[in-house]
Amino acid sequence: MDKFVTGELIDADHAEVICDALNDRDSDKTKVTGKTENVLLIVDGAPGISLEAIHAALQKNPERITTFAGAKVSARAILL
Repeated sequence: MDKFVTGELIDADHAEVICDALNDRDSDKTKVTGKTENVLLIVDGAPGISLEAIHAALQKNPERITTFAGAKVSARAILL
């Protein structure tokens, strides 16, 4: 992980980096397909984005996933 800049936000699990820098890029590692069984939805903020807007996204996005994909939300968490 030497390529990362100190203070840079990355998403990672115990085995690998899932996304670094811009998290709006699609990749085979993170794409959702018809065979997908579990999804981790991460909503993060940036300067100029209010906490209220982040909370609204945390509410609205799982509703959309449930409505349009027939999925079930099993947990939600907010890390500050």
